Amino acid sequence: TKYRLPLAGGRELKLGAQFANQRSTGDNLLTGKPFSTHQWGAKGDLELGAPLLTLAYTRTASGANMRTPWSGNPGYTDAQVESFNRAREAAILLRAEYDFSRHGAEGLSAYALLIRGSGVKAPSFNEDEADLNLQWTPKDGALRGLSVRLRYAYVKQRGGGDPNINDVRIILNYDF
Repeated sequence: TKYRLPLAGGRELKLGAQFANQRSTGDNLLTGKPFSTHQWGAKGDLELGAPLLTLAYTRTASGANMRTPWSGNPGYTDAQVESFNRAREAAILLRAEYDFSRHGAEGLSAYALLIRGSGVKAPSFNEDEADLNLQWTPKDGALRGLSVRLRYAYVKQRGGGDPNINDVRIILNYDF
């Protein structure tokens, strides 16, 4: 669900909440055994003109990890590398986005986000993820339809386990 709250000066606060419930049925063909879990989340976006600030929180039940066998996770804290949807996992997201169009850089935007996960039990470890994103989408001219995105993610494992992750992506899209 979403709710929009207009503020003074053309600003806006968007509030959202979500709930996903998963459980096995029938022959348990997806996992081979019965499971039941759910995840809920809340999010607030504060639009301040060119800047956008986001605060979000999700929590997954203790029954099992959320399953995503055919697509991505719908949770507010789904990031570039991690989904923060493991059993007992809680995650908080802070995000700042800026649209540079009003400064003469039409179609250029950037964001930075930080997610801190907690509550995961051994042998798994809690994680943090920091993402940076720079995107340029020309609105007209010869390059109209092109989108260029540079993304970087850093995932830190807390408590040992797997090594930390650095993930760099360059994404080119063209809308014919």
